[in-house]
Amino acid sequence: LLVDRAVVRIVTDSLGRQNLQVQSLADATNDDVERFQNYGFTSVPPAGSEAIVLAVGGRRESQVAIAVEDKRCRPKGLASGDVCIYHQDGQSLIILKKGGVIDIRGKTVNYDASELFAINTAQLKVAGPSEFNEDITVNGKSFLDHIHKDGDGANTTKPL
Repeated sequence: LLVDRAVVRIVTDSLGRQNLQVQSLADATNDDVERFQNYGFTSVPPAGSEAIVLAVGGRRESQVAIAVEDKRCRPKGLASGDVCIYHQDGQSLIILKKGGVIDIRGKTVNYDASELFAINTAQLKVAGPSEFNEDITVNGKSFLDHIHKDGDGANTTKPL
């Protein structure tokens, strides 16, 4: 009974290490099961997720969870070698694909850079309506303050 399968019932994510309440062994319930996660990655699994738990030192009262997943919402059909970060709603995910392709999908994608947001690319494509609430500069020229010469050599108005 060193290794067991369990179902996650409650998740407490406010501590230094996440704690779970799990149900295993013919409805035996264990509280304060520490969940170990890989460095740099964290998640809060939904109730009903499945876990692999270990009884440290053979003591069932000191269990730890070493893996937790929810097969109800795990994306399926990925190609060999693909890596996916996903949300239970199925609408938000990041997929690392073969050939250096990264797919990011979501209803809304927010970027927040306190110092710099740099895009270095050979080609940039923007599809759909775009809205800029402030002036942008392209090749050192202001978008909102630029003017052109019309056919008669007179200045045009600024963009409206």
